[in-house]
Amino acid sequence: MNKKAALIVIVLVLLLSAIPRVEFTSLAATDTPDIAVGVDVGDWVRYQITASWTSNGSNPEPPSDFTELDRIEWVKNIVLAISGTNITFERVVHYRDGNETTSVEYTDVETGACSEIGTLMFVAANLAKDDVIHASPTEDYNLTEAVTRTYMEVIRATNHLNVSMLYDDPYTDDMTLFTANYYWDKTTGVLCERPGTYVSYIEGVLTSLAVNEKMIDTNLWGPNTHPVDGVDFSSATIIGISVIVIGFLAVVLIWRHKGKQARGSKS
Repeated sequence: MNKKAALIVIVLVLLLSAIPRVEFTSLAATDTPDIAVGVDVGDWVRYQITASWTSNGSNPEPPSDFTELDRIEWVKNIVLAISGTNITFERVVHYRDGNETTSVEYTDVETGACSEIGTLMFVAANLAKDDVIHASPTEDYNLTEAVTRTYMEVIRATNHLNVSMLYDDPYTDDMTLFTANYYWDKTTGVLCERPGTYVSYIEGVLTSLAVNEKMIDTNLWGPNTHPVDGVDFSSATIIGISVIVIGFLAVVLIWRHKGKQARGSKS
């Protein structure tokens, strides 16, 4: 094995061992599931974006993407219109300095047609493991698994997709590895979380950028929301359970009281 080949192997081992559960996802054709939009006009989700980076360079500078992401305090998607399987939504970016920018984005959960920012922000509702989703009209993926996760203090059934891509320059030792994990709420098809890692090895410098976009607020579950297939410990649910428990205790106390009265009359 020559020096270049050995270096490539070492770097690959380091990159892959540093990123858990990386699965190289192959595209596959399966039966198309029933496609339905799971959100309504006025539904919204707010996300927090966190980012970090590392580099072994002698005088490293943060990646340009990190500099921009580090300015953001939160991002909010608000559904504006639904036409068939196409979702149009407003994207509000709120910066730490108080400034905001807005844009109108779209995604079609059936065809994958979308704006750049709209990519995989929504998928069809009620999908299952191995169902096909469309990242674009020419890029399909099969859902990796169905898992249970907690968002906004509510246990939710979610669909998970792992995507990994490796780019290797055949003429140099340079290479780039990208991996992302998408988690969508099963009932609504809305993106709940998207952690991703970008690792580059260019001219001997190893740089990594980790980004996570995670739901921190929504009107989709909790009080005044859609029915859920998870467990929703909202205030309404707790009040309902409390009423049932109090009613049961009242019946028990009345039964015991009547029992004492019956025993007293017999004596």
